[in-house]
Amino acid sequence: MSLLKKGEIYMNTYDFFRDCDKNTDRTDPDEGLVYREYMKDAEITLYDINKDIEKDGITMKSINLRINSFGSQKGNIYSMSGLTSEHINGSSENININISKFGEALIIIHNPRVFIERVVNGLKQIGFTNVSFRKVTYYENEYTGELNIFHKNKFFQHQNEFRLYVPNTDNVPIKFEIGNLEDIAEAFTGGNVLKLTLTDGEEKYVYLPCNS
Repeated sequence: MSLLKKGEIYMNTYDFFRDCDKNTDRTDPDEGLVYREYMKDAEITLYDINKDIEKDGITMKSINLRINSFGSQKGNIYSMSGLTSEHINGSSENININISKFGEALIIIHNPRVFIERVVNGLKQIGFTNVSFRKVTYYENEYTGELNIFHKNKFFQHQNEFRLYVPNTDNVPIKFEIGNLEDIAEAFTGGNVLKLTLTDGEEKYVYLPCNS
């Protein structure tokens, strides 16, 4: 467990995540969108420029058509699943965060503020000073408008993603170490259930299934 023992941080490019593998929870072809226009159902007609569109065109029907615009900026992402106040406040239900398609082990970071500080400082030490981080905002499939690196389709909402982003014109992975994390994190394998005791005494259970 290189993350826990050494604090090994590996940030891949968001170009990589557009088509990295067949894992639909990890691959997002819309990663890096700056604008999208949702057009619902439409007909698309193809024809040679010197021919009559009415007579010679080939028309195809499209469902859920959208027009995507990608930005030219390149960068790297570090992603985590986050448990936030939105999961806890105002609901008596237990919490299920499904990350079962992401690996064989699970690292619970119980002091995320310190972890983020260490990652940001580690990036600065290797020359990356423009670091941003926040929760991902999920948009409806019918959404039309501007987007940024902290937006993803609602299809991925179950990930509850919190991500760090750093611009990188080299467009290559970034790898570095921030030191042992056992003072702020613990490792688990297999499916786990965590019990949270809130400040008002209420108890909630967090279900964290992962591959065993």
